[in-house]
Amino acid sequence: LGEYEEVEEVCTRILLQDPNDVDWIYSRAMAHLGLGQIDQAATDLIEARSKTDDHRILAVIAEALQSIEGVRLQQDEGLAA
Repeated sequence: LGEYEEVEEVCTRILLQDPNDVDWIYSRAMAHLGLGQIDQAATDLIEARSKTDDHRILAVIAEALQSIEGVRLQQDEGLAA
């Protein structure tokens, strides 16, 4: 619903209690994306990837990281133009 700052804050508080919860790390990454914080989102996704061996979650994380790379390429092209 566009309340990315609140989601990021809640996720961070929860992760202080359980820093290995991949679902909350992923949720915070999505909040970062909503806020336009691409580097922070990528950092969270990479962290989440390192903490799971669930193939379904790994596939979702890989897709999100590919999307971030696409955004970065578009930004780089925009700067070059």
